[in-house]
Amino acid sequence: MIRTVKQGSRIISIAGGPIQARKSVLLVGIVGEKNTIEGILSSKIRVNGSDSTDKIIKMISLSRFKGEIKILTLNGIALAGLNFVDLEKIKDKLGVHFLVITKKKPRPTEIGKALEAFSSKSGKDINTKINIVAKFSSYRFYSEKNIYILSDLPIPSYKNILNYCIEFQRIAHLVASGISNGESKGKI
Repeated sequence: MIRTVKQGSRIISIAGGPIQARKSVLLVGIVGEKNTIEGILSSKIRVNGSDSTDKIIKMISLSRFKGEIKILTLNGIALAGLNFVDLEKIKDKLGVHFLVITKKKPRPTEIGKALEAFSSKSGKDINTKINIVAKFSSYRFYSEKNIYILSDLPIPSYKNILNYCIEFQRIAHLVASGISNGESKGKI
């Protein structure tokens, strides 16, 4: 386990494309080190599905960056609606640390309500999704620079790369949106 982010450690920032009326969305990963983008990875995931974790593991495992990526960043713990990412599983399988960056303070009760509404409407079992959300109750979100951060790394370890993580996350969002819609819209 890394305690500090070392020189040469690669970051992958992952974002999903817009949902709109789609059944699946584009998943984009921006790979880089400090202020240099070195690659783009992509896959597709189901809207409100449960395949994001396995698709991320496969996307990274099959890439030339597999052994170099040390940190995974996301904008929240779910992609494509309620397709929750099991960051602990990714960490165990790939040996990467995670940084979840959000603008809004996480509201677990709202996530629970959304899952119950989804289950009631779709008839699908939500236990796996609830278990993924529950794993993060042992982590604490920290507030910094008007954002909220959840990480398995101690604060000093990610402070020196936080700006790069935020920028890579923004670029991943723009690329996913731009490719999906023909033009990117909005800000992260």
